[in-house]
Amino acid sequence: MRCSHRTRRPGRRTCSDTTVGFLRDLLRLRRQAKELEDQLPAPTMSQVLSEATAAVEQAPDLMRRMRESAADEERLLVEGVSGTARIRAVHDTGITVGTDARENPVADLELEVTVGSEPPTLVTSRVVIPRLSVGRLIPGSTLPVRVDALDRSKLAIDWDAPVDPDGRAV
Repeated sequence: MRCSHRTRRPGRRTCSDTTVGFLRDLLRLRRQAKELEDQLPAPTMSQVLSEATAAVEQAPDLMRRMRESAADEERLLVEGVSGTARIRAVHDTGITVGTDARENPVADLELEVTVGSEPPTLVTSRVVIPRLSVGRLIPGSTLPVRVDALDRSKLAIDWDAPVDPDGRAV
């Protein structure tokens, strides 16, 4: 960083004063974070084992729900009614599904779903996003969807369906 002024004016800091002050503030924040970290109690071995046991016990139920969700999505892609979903918002869940380099993010999507001439329905859906489709998740853009004929809140995004250059479902 180059200093924009060469002379020190009374009451003004020089660039080097500002840089040193910034670094001093960073050091102070780092010390405060370390102090706070030291104040947190470390989990006991029994707490760690208890949490691990609970996670293992929940795994079969989670796997069952994932299989049901995948089967429901496949059914909707085949039998569902065609529609479009305008993206209102995308919320990252911090969850990924898959292994190694093939992990796909999971997001909560707020969608405005339209089927035929029906009025739009607002739907929030947790969706596994194919890695190469993440760029399509722009608020305001539309996605092709297949919707349950009886329950418009159940939908599957047709990631393989074509979109026009503006990102709208064709």
